[in-house]
Amino acid sequence: MLYELASILSGVILGSLAGLLPALHNNTIASFLISLRTGLPPDLLSLLIISLACSRLVFEFVPAIFLFIPDENSVLSILPGQRLAMEGKGHFALRLAACSSLFSLLFSLLLLPLALTLFPPLYSAVRPFTAPVLLLASLMLLLTEREPRPIAIASLVFLLSGLLGILALRTPSFSDPLLPSFTGLFAIPAILFSINAKPKHSPSAGSAAFSLPKFLPFILAGTLLGFLADLFPGLSSASQVAVFGLLFLPATSEGFLSLVSSIATSHLFFSIAALLSAGKARVGATAAVQELLGTLSAGDAALLVGGAVISFSLSIALLLLLAPRLVSLLSRVSHRTLCLLILAFILCIVLLLSGFPGLLILFTASCIGAIAPLAGVRRTHVMGLILIPAILYQFGV
Repeated sequence: MLYELASILSGVILGSLAGLLPALHNNTIASFLISLRTGLPPDLLSLLIISLACSRLVFEFVPAIFLFIPDENSVLSILPGQRLAMEGKGHFALRLAACSSLFSLLFSLLLLPLALTLFPPLYSAVRPFTAPVLLLASLMLLLTEREPRPIAIASLVFLLSGLLGILALRTPSFSDPLLPSFTGLFAIPAILFSINAKPKHSPSAGSAAFSLPKFLPFILAGTLLGFLADLFPGLSSASQVAVFGLLFLPATSEGFLSLVSSIATSHLFFSIAALLSAGKARVGATAAVQELLGTLSAGDAALLVGGAVISFSLSIALLLLLAPRLVSLLSRVSHRTLCLLILAFILCIVLLLSGFPGLLILFTASCIGAIAPLAGVRRTHVMGLILIPAILYQFGV
């Protein structure tokens, strides 16, 4: 038991560092750990990898909210997170993301027996409908603009983002094609449009308490959408699913942030259930576990589920504990200086990881990402970056 706890704690520490440093992806760390042949037994190394993924998911909301730097799970939290941070509610935004993740974890745990039972038969039943569902949902998302001109502009943004996604995802020279793409589509426009803005209050302000009744609909919806995300092969990230949550939930900043946090948590938790019940590795962490363990025993299943619950809980508690200090630290830097530092960091990271082709992708994505706010349509239409390649893949293209 001591070794298991040590693996969980090591995963939480590594995951928190990876979450705070956006370029450090947990899949990269997992591959690195496997390649090192650390001497750990496969079950302990698998537990460390799962704990790392859970912890990183919790902490990646810090750079998404305050630094506008996205990950595939937290990318859409930039939109409400930026608004809340500029209103001086950055501390509340972190608390909201952490508490939503915690309650989503609890609801996911309650649904775990049902997931283990339903996943095997549902996988084969829904797979033929993945492409039509993605296509219909994308069309409905575009139609939420209601007027012909905004719909046309949104369609253009959606298609341009999709073409960029096809190019980036099919270019083998990129170690992480989503980094320059997402950063260009979301982070660069967000930084440039707000660089001269002044927050209304200190970023440490905004001490509103988390209200479960107020956010319960978003948490429940996020938990169920996370469950569905693990059924449909085309839905590979929490942000993809969160886009469709806009179709039936009010798009308030606080509510949407709660929704994204809940989806991300339940999606990762149910991906473990999908691996245990149907042998399907839906995310990088579970793919690494499958590589290490092969067919999982009942003991492996209990170990992984227990490790996920403990690491999620520890990470959320740690984030809530550190949030005031993180916000206080960021509040000491002027907004303009912080934006310039972030721009320099993004350029250096993209150049280091992807070279000049990555900078070209970053520049192109930034131009596409700027269209939506300039034209007055929703920035979520740039999620065509991963939706269009997913749709084409499901149609066999």
